[in-house]
Amino acid sequence: MKSSSNPALAAAFINFIHDPQRNARIAGFVHYATPNLAAQRYLSPAYFQNPIIYPGEDTLRNSEFFTPMAPSAAKLRNEIFQTLLQ
Repeated sequence: MKSSSNPALAAAFINFIHDPQRNARIAGFVHYATPNLAAQRYLSPAYFQNPIIYPGEDTLRNSEFFTPMAPSAAKLRNEIFQTLLQ
């Protein structure tokens, strides 16, 4: 919002997507976990049992995570990935 040419519209959009019912619909559509605790009550119990959305401890223990890096390093990584995908 800070660099937006229309901060009021940016704030309105953020408020729009964070509405609990709307956010639950978005999470259900994209099949992503939502950090919006108020939205979670609008999601079915089956949603929270989906191991693709909420992986179990064994899966997480054997997963790899990107760690924060300098913007120049992130740019280089993205360039490498883009080269590999071509």
